[in-house]
Amino acid sequence: MLTRTIRGLLIFVIVAMVAFLLGYVVVDKMVMPRLVGLGKELDVPDVTGRTLTEAKAVLLDAGLRCSVEEQRYDFVVPIGFVISQKPMPNQKIKEGGLVSLVTSLGQEKVAIPHLVDLNIVQAKSLVERMGLKVGKIDTVYSDTIRGGRIVLTNPPPDSVVYRGTYVNFTVSGAKAAFFTMPDFLGRTFDSVRDSILALGLEVGDIRILETSDSQKGVILLQSPPAGMTVKRGDKVIFAISSGRQ
Repeated sequence: MLTRTIRGLLIFVIVAMVAFLLGYVVVDKMVMPRLVGLGKELDVPDVTGRTLTEAKAVLLDAGLRCSVEEQRYDFVVPIGFVISQKPMPNQKIKEGGLVSLVTSLGQEKVAIPHLVDLNIVQAKSLVERMGLKVGKIDTVYSDTIRGGRIVLTNPPPDSVVYRGTYVNFTVSGAKAAFFTMPDFLGRTFDSVRDSILALGLEVGDIRILETSDSQKGVILLQSPPAGMTVKRGDKVIFAISSGRQ
């Protein structure tokens, strides 16, 4: 007797579950779509460029709901304003439908990296990877930082700036090399030209002096004179012989 009762209960439970599942399918697949389809269609208002608070109010007044789908940095749209929406403005949507919004976090900020003692190529690469731009490059002589490396930046390291900000570099130049001016007197200019350039000196004015007792092109005068301290880049002026008449 007890076995029959249990069997009857099991059959009842199974039948009830099947009926529930069938009812759920019918309601979900047939009844609900028809009920939803009865809602009237509305034009989606344009809320781009508005604050999130304004956008919510406009959509609520229009009989729609909204949610923030994404927040992202934007170079143009201020923080807290709507960048885009889905559905797009003027598209049709059922009354009470959901409009997804993308809002702005404003311009992204970054900290100026530490660039001192990096070479110019490394510094430029790092700055550009961070979304910054290389500005003016100046040169100074430094006793502690090798030539071609960053001495300082403007803005300075750790300054928080917007992406796209220009960073100015000050780079260490090669130190000026000082040495004693050689004596070129009595030698032809053509024979010493390469030596002059190899020393890092520049050839300035060359004046021709009329002579009757010297070979053509012989150096008769030089400025700066031999023995004087000069540095690379200085110009040297020569007076050379016109040659025997």
